[in-house]
Amino acid sequence: MTISYVWTLVFLSPFLWMVLTSFKSETAAYQFPPTIFFKPDFHHYLQFLTDHNFYHALVNSLVAAGGSVLVALVLGIPAAFSISTKSVNKQQNILFFLISTKMMPVVGIILSYYLLFKSLGLLDTRLALFFIYLTMALPMTIWLLNTYFRDLPQEVLEASKVDGASNLMMLFKVVIPMSIPGIVTAGLLSFVLNWNELFFALNITYTHATTLAVLVASNVTTEGLFWARLSALSVLVTIVPIIAGLIVQRHIVKGFTMGALK
Repeated sequence: MTISYVWTLVFLSPFLWMVLTSFKSETAAYQFPPTIFFKPDFHHYLQFLTDHNFYHALVNSLVAAGGSVLVALVLGIPAAFSISTKSVNKQQNILFFLISTKMMPVVGIILSYYLLFKSLGLLDTRLALFFIYLTMALPMTIWLLNTYFRDLPQEVLEASKVDGASNLMMLFKVVIPMSIPGIVTAGLLSFVLNWNELFFALNITYTHATTLAVLVASNVTTEGLFWARLSALSVLVTIVPIIAGLIVQRHIVKGFTMGALK
């Protein structure tokens, strides 16, 4: 148990140091050796929390990342259930195709996305980010949920068939209620992936649809790195995923232990 606490502290130390730095002045943040005890400075937090651009980017991130995950779950749950009922060969072929879409380097497709959205008049819009994030979240959702659905007790599914349940009724009445932990786990992982995405957002958006990740990157200027300011903004950006994780923590633990990521 002691070793677990030590390793947890080691893994959390970068985040804890970032939180500590966010309460320093820029001068204190650059001091070497660094100071551990100092008078907290809330200037950077107040600066962002009273900035319209921060809330604009927050809404863009929530709409693009959150909306794409919801649609990915709506489309991915029946798709994963259908794939899980296929023969082994067909199942492997479909899953390999889905996972192969994640192997393509983003720099190889950014030009195609850019030209497509430019021709449709969707550059610098939330809708463009929504479609990109949906293509990122859907394969992961299907892959994870397929594994989870195949681990469900087959006796329960066979009993529902004996009772005359159709595949659609079985999905909504049996599979989904039994798979809430796996669904929540897949949704949260996809949300974090989309929330942290920077490359597409940086190249597809300019002003109207910029996300929090782009806002963080915009604070890296030619004048240098302002560590305290960047740390404060990074802490604010991580709050939403942390809150989401804490809310669904019970389901995530079940999702991990019952095979959602097997």
